[in-house]
Amino acid sequence: MTQTVDGIAKAAEELLVEGEIASLDSVARRVGLTKAGVVHHFPTKKALMFAVLDRVVDRWLGEFRAQVGESSTATERVRAYLEDALTGPIDPSDLAPLADVKLRDELCARWGERFDEWFRLDEVAEVGERATLQAVRLLADGAWFNRGLNLIDLPDSEWSRVRDVAHGMLERGSRA
Repeated sequence: MTQTVDGIAKAAEELLVEGEIASLDSVARRVGLTKAGVVHHFPTKKALMFAVLDRVVDRWLGEFRAQVGESSTATERVRAYLEDALTGPIDPSDLAPLADVKLRDELCARWGERFDEWFRLDEVAEVGERATLQAVRLLADGAWFNRGLNLIDLPDSEWSRVRDVAHGMLERGSRA
């Protein structure tokens, strides 16, 4: 069976969604290729995992762009991320940066670079406003991480209060 690069990366992402390990062997089985067939397109596991991570980030960024567009302000971009982190669907593939302990540092660095391109907080000249946006981003990161790993089971009313606090921070920060 002939597979495209995107089809192979999609198969690896699907394995993660299902809670499985996305190894070169398991992906090869999933797409009906030999391991050598997968390695023809992705010479290393790192290359494959970067492709998976990019698929996940592209999905997230596509959702954000649909909410606020490309010419949005930093506050609007952080707000879009906050909303998704607090209320959007999360599946195991969203934890792609943590999917391989040996590649974790490199995957997390890539994740950070890709999201830094979206936030572009260096465009915010006022130090207090930039600090507020960073604080809300960190809050959203923590909420996303919590939801992705099911660490603390908060009732909807508590999530609503957390959301209100974060939005209040954004409002005060934009008036600073």
